[in-house]
Amino acid sequence: MMMLKKKFVLITSIILFSINGAFLYAKEDSAAHEEVEAESVKETPAPKTSSRNFIQKLEWEEDPNALEYKLEIQSLEKKSLSKTVVTKDTFFEFSMPAGLYQYRVFAYDFLGRQASVTEWKEFTITKALAPEIQLEKDTALIPHNKNKDKLTVPVDIEKITEETKVVFVNVETGEEIEGQIEVVTDEEGNAKSSEAVFPDVAPGKYKIMVTNPSGLSSESAPVDVGKAPKPDYKDKNIAILTGGLFNYLVPGKLKDNIDYGSADFLMSGAGLGFTLQYMPIGFGSNRVGLEGRVSMYSKGYTEENYEVMCLFTDIDAAFVWRFNFAGEKLGLNLKAGGGLSLITESIDYFGSVSMTEHKPLTFGYFNVNGGVSVCWMPIRHLILECGLNAKDIIGPDGSIIFITPYLSIGLRL
Repeated sequence: MMMLKKKFVLITSIILFSINGAFLYAKEDSAAHEEVEAESVKETPAPKTSSRNFIQKLEWEEDPNALEYKLEIQSLEKKSLSKTVVTKDTFFEFSMPAGLYQYRVFAYDFLGRQASVTEWKEFTITKALAPEIQLEKDTALIPHNKNKDKLTVPVDIEKITEETKVVFVNVETGEEIEGQIEVVTDEEGNAKSSEAVFPDVAPGKYKIMVTNPSGLSSESAPVDVGKAPKPDYKDKNIAILTGGLFNYLVPGKLKDNIDYGSADFLMSGAGLGFTLQYMPIGFGSNRVGLEGRVSMYSKGYTEENYEVMCLFTDIDAAFVWRFNFAGEKLGLNLKAGGGLSLITESIDYFGSVSMTEHKPLTFGYFNVNGGVSVCWMPIRHLILECGLNAKDIIGPDGSIIFITPYLSIGLRL
C-alpha cells in the first residue's frame, strides 16, 4: 500500500458575489505558504451560484493511493465556527464569514486507515469591497515638460489595497493604459489615493477603471483630456553673466612717478567681468532695473631697469534701462552708475639698478561709469550681451578714463 504524500497544494479561489452589499474573497496567509516547500498558491474564479455569497475553494494534489480525504477548517477568532467534511474530491468549496482561519487535510487509504495529515496552516477570508472613485474635475491637461505625455489626474479613490490596479480607458477606441496610484493609509487603517498617473496619453475622452484584487471594479465619469497650452516666453528679470573685456586707457596720470600714458600701458588691459542683473519694473516694451558688476584686469609697462604692473579691481553698480524688441528676444540697454576702483601697484627693479625693495601698494578711488549694450535672448534661459562702457576713475592727480568693450554670456533665472 502506498502512503499518501504528506504535502498538498493549496489553491485559493475567488468567487465574486455580493451579500447585503458586502463582498468576501479568500486569500492564503503568506507565512503558511512559506512553511510547505511543495505548496503553491493560485487564484481561479469559481462558478457563480444563486446564494449571493463569495465561495472559497481549497484544492490539493490528487494522490492515486488515497481513497478519500477529510478537511478540517477552524476559525481562530470564534471557536464555534468550524467545518469538517469528508470527500473523495481533491477540492472543497465553502462560504464562511470574513476572519482568520486554519485548516488541515487528512488522507485515508482504501482500508480506511489514516495515511497522513498536514500541519495546521492559516489563511484569511477578507471582505471584498468595490472601490469608490470620485473625480475632482472632468478635464485634464497634458503638461509641456520633460515628462511630455505623462498625465496626472486628481481623483479621490477609496476602499482599495496596495494591489489595486488602475487603467485609463479610451471611451471611443477602448484602448487601455495601465497607470499607477500611490496608496496611503489613514489613522483608521483605510487605504486611499488622491491621484492617478498615466504614461503616453493622447488627447481624447477617457474613464478611470479601478479594480481590487477581489475582482470588484468601479469606473469614473468621463474625463476630457487635452494638451496644455504652451507657456508664453517671459523675461524672468534676473540674469547672471560672465565674459571677457578689454580696457583702453585714455592717457593720464594717477601718480607722478608712474607714466600711465605709456604706449604699452595704454594697449594692455584684458580681463574678466561678472555681472548680476535685476530688471523688476516693466511697462510696455521697456524694463528698468539694477546691475552689479565686478571687473578684474591688469595693465603694465617695462622700462630699461624696472617693470610696472597694476592690477585693477572695479566694483560697480548702475541703473539700467532696457528697450525690448523682436518679441523681447533682443534688448537695447542704457546704463549709468558709479563704483569703487582698487589699484594694486607693484614695481620690479632689475639689471644694474639697485634700489630699495618696492612692496605692492593698493589705492582705492571712486569712479563714475556709463555705457550702452545689446542683449540677445535666443532661448528661454540663455542671454548674450555685447556692449561698450566708459569709466572715469577720480584720482588725486586727475582722472583716468577707460573705454571698455566687452562680451558676456549668462543664465536667466
